[in-house]
Order: sequence, then C-alpha cells, then structure tokens
Amino acid sequence: ELGAAYEALANPAAVTLDFTTGVDVLVGTANDDTVNAVLGAGGALSVVDTLDAGLGNDTLNITDITGATAMINTINITGIDVVNVRSVGDVSNAGAAFDLSDLAAGTVNITQATNVVLSANAASDVNITSTAVTGNITIDGGDAVTVNTDDATISVAIGGTTGPAGAIDVTHS
Repeated sequence: ELGAAYEALANPAAVTLDFTTGVDVLVGTANDDTVNAVLGAGGALSVVDTLDAGLGNDTLNITDITGATAMINTINITGIDVVNVRSVGDVSNAGAAFDLSDLAAGTVNITQATNVVLSANAASDVNITSTAVTGNITIDGGDAVTVNTDDATISVAIGGTTGPAGAIDVTHS
C-alpha cells in the first residue's frame, strides 16, 4: 500500500490536459502526456496560457474549428515533442507564418488545412501528409520536410527565407 503510493508520486501516470477558455498554466508529467488546444469560436488557447509538458514524449494537438483563427505564435510552450495541427481554414497567422521556430518539437504534423504558411524550428521534422490540404503550402525552416498531397496544382514553396536543415521530399500522388 505504501509502495504503491510512493510509486504513484514518483512516477505519475501520463495525463491528458485541455486548455480552457480561462488563463491556463498547464504542467505535464514525466510520462507521455497529451495536450489538447482548440482555436476558434469559444476556443481555449490564448497568448496568456502557459504549458510545461515536462519529460516524456508529449503531444500537443491544435484544432482550429472555425478556420478564420490566427494561429497563436507567442504562447509559452516547453517540453512538447509532437505538434499535430488541423484547421478547417488556413494554418497561418493571418496570412503570415504560423511561427513554431521557438518550439523545438521533434515533429510537426499538419493533417488538414486550406493553405499552410509555417515557420518551423531547425530541429523539427515537418510532415504535411494529408489529402485534406487544398491550398498552397509555404514552409520555412524545419529539419526533414515531407509534403504529400494528391493535387499536382498545389503550390509548394520550401525554404524561401530559411531552408530546412535536412532532406526535402515532395510528392503529388
């Protein structure tokens, strides 16, 4: 009984955290946590929120439910290893880059958007691998950059300002 209590304190279970409409200061565990953020009408992620995901292989899921929301650039986020982004509109900051250059996430995945304008950290692999991206794609920075679309008419621009540190793979299937 005491051993189980010690184990729970020393090695807390992974948690799922959700940003709220208030001011959030979220703290993860040493395990593989998941953090969910919603942007748009009634959205919950704002510039005053703070996230320290802690150790582990932590994932931040960002979902823009209205498609007209400027993606947040200035939020204080640390400890995130994977960022997954879905939007019913653009993944950008009002036409400028959705700036993740200060976030050293291992992987950034964009799976749904109209247009993508992204600035990524040189340590982050960038994957745009969905048939649900229907507009133009612009990526600066990143490490390995992979773009896979099913529309050969989609314009893909990589490294216009800052080239990726690793390989580039673009496929129109």
